[in-house]
Amino acid sequence: MSKTKMGLNMVFVILLMATTLDNGVVGRRQSPVTSIWTKYGDLYDCIDFDKQPAFDHPLLKNQASEFRAFLTMSSHSKGESGKKRDGWIREIWKNGKGCPNGTVPIKRERLYQSPLSPDQPGFHQAGIETMLDPVKKYTGVAATISIWNPLVNASQSSSVHIKVQNGDEFIQTGWRVDPNLNSDFKTRVFIYTHVGATQCFNLKCPGFVHAARDIPVDMHLDPFSIIGHLIYVARFGISQDPSTKNWWLELGDDPIIHVGFWPAKIFKSLQNKATYVRWAGQVYSPVGVPSPPMGSGVALPLRLNYHREAQMRKIIFRNDTYELVDASDTQEIADSRDHYDVHDVGLNYEGNVEWGHSIFFGGPGGITKD
Repeated sequence: MSKTKMGLNMVFVILLMATTLDNGVVGRRQSPVTSIWTKYGDLYDCIDFDKQPAFDHPLLKNQASEFRAFLTMSSHSKGESGKKRDGWIREIWKNGKGCPNGTVPIKRERLYQSPLSPDQPGFHQAGIETMLDPVKKYTGVAATISIWNPLVNASQSSSVHIKVQNGDEFIQTGWRVDPNLNSDFKTRVFIYTHVGATQCFNLKCPGFVHAARDIPVDMHLDPFSIIGHLIYVARFGISQDPSTKNWWLELGDDPIIHVGFWPAKIFKSLQNKATYVRWAGQVYSPVGVPSPPMGSGVALPLRLNYHREAQMRKIIFRNDTYELVDASDTQEIADSRDHYDVHDVGLNYEGNVEWGHSIFFGGPGGITKD
């Protein structure tokens, strides 16, 4: 896994053990072809592509063969430089290669509680969002995000996400520390799906079609940044395919890895592009319990320091014609600036042309009232 200091060209660094499967996660399709371990102690079952949880969705039943072609798209990911992803795949898996062809990795885990709605008490956020404009549409979102491991207790979470939304439907990806979700305190990739009455993380409900045999949607991110030392970053993206209207989860920059996708047919409003996108940190804590740190956990000073504060850079969206552009017409959002703040520093902060549109965000937390 590559190291990088902020200000240099970003090199992609992103990429519970239990004895029984949670039937609520893998459902009736849970027979693994084999099981493999990561170097971080996670056990994954390699599930046949056709038998993954996605195809329990009522709108996707008996349609696995239609989507099998996307296995090839995921397995052939290369960057503009022609680099393959083999090097950092070997960093993830003990076997150095992931699951066999035709299968996808699904983490073996214990039961977890249903996710809380962000509208409930105890959630706080800081970041930027697009302004409401009935004319504008978006077909993707991405950002390079610094990776941290904020301290939380067993009832809390701390995360960073990018989001696309149309009406009540939205999908997210990013990283989070969430012991309720993951049964550990590690920093992990996550996806979140909110469609109709369905809302869940990762593969906890059917709908997201996992296509990569070697990249889990909940992979552990290691190493993470430490204040005053090396800053580790990862590139996250969600992009709509102009022909199928499927929304793809993309990880990395060079190469871009197509991990899987949300099929267009599970959506109503999001089939027709997004009307709103967001880049933000978010924390949760039960009311009365001091809220956890966000990002690096330090308050934003007047003089920003990219070796101390959490940041997102190369913040972009895809416009209505699927063109990648620097995010514009955005506004800051922060519901408690004394505890979690955001500074939008615009384009090319301090002359760093490769940074593009950037923000600094985060804070120490400590809120006890909603």
